[in-house]
Amino acid sequence: MSEQFLTEKLLQVEAVCVLYPRFADLMEQMETCRKESALANEAMSMLIYGQSGAGKTTLINQYLKNFPRKTTSDGSIVPVFFASLPSKVTIKGCAKTLLKALGAPNASHGDEIDMTSRLVTLIKNCGVELIILDEFQHLLQRASAKGAQQASDWLKELMNKTKVPLVLVGMPECTKLLEAHEQLDRRFIVVEELASFNYVRDASEYRKFLKAVQQALPFPQQDGALHLYDPLCAKRIYVASRGSPGRTMRLIREAAKMAVKKDLAILAETHLATTYTKYIARLSKLPKSPWELSENELDKLVIKVAG
Repeated sequence: MSEQFLTEKLLQVEAVCVLYPRFADLMEQMETCRKESALANEAMSMLIYGQSGAGKTTLINQYLKNFPRKTTSDGSIVPVFFASLPSKVTIKGCAKTLLKALGAPNASHGDEIDMTSRLVTLIKNCGVELIILDEFQHLLQRASAKGAQQASDWLKELMNKTKVPLVLVGMPECTKLLEAHEQLDRRFIVVEELASFNYVRDASEYRKFLKAVQQALPFPQQDGALHLYDPLCAKRIYVASRGSPGRTMRLIREAAKMAVKKDLAILAETHLATTYTKYIARLSKLPKSPWELSENELDKLVIKVAG
């Protein structure tokens, strides 16, 4: 196998992304916020929260693909722009981060009021229709009750002056800001959790996800090949990943890359088992590898993982 062919195969594996129904629904709701805010001339915002590995970053990246930046003779057009907040950021730091994300010169110059004013002007000039703020919990890390109120007031001011909706994305503690500030809460018409899969509640959803992932991998569908979505294999992957979309994809991607590097035409359970031991075991904290467990032992762990 040539180096170029190997590289192409590995890139195909890395590029695998499955927009399963929950993903598609959240993307549709983000689009609704963008479109209806423009029609209503009022920011109708959204909060998406979930644990690490739930797929929040993948969701953002897939949505952003639909809205590339454009450069015109009059400047940049940025219909949807994204910024990720650094740890323990202040309101001034948040304004600076947004200014930098929009390409503002001298983004760190000025005080909080000046930065906010420049940000509002730049949002309007760039034709921004939606703002996505990731790692939003970082704005609340050091905030006292007074600080949380100031953050709430700043977000309301930004939405009032720009009429542009926000999609806040972060860990579950983000919901506390809305719960504590009713006026801000009213601006967020959608609050959705991007949760891990629950095999007990809906095994078919997880198995359909695995089937779609397998179909996207660069392996021919051969008779006798391993099916990731077969019940026993699906349960092993579910327990290994604890239902996390991120860990599920990492397990399958690394196993697929292992098979590609060995110039194999199929993905085997041994690749999954080896990948689990190498990359996932320390995170799952299971007493044994799921590939060493009986189906009865797996069933008990499936129930435990699903909670």
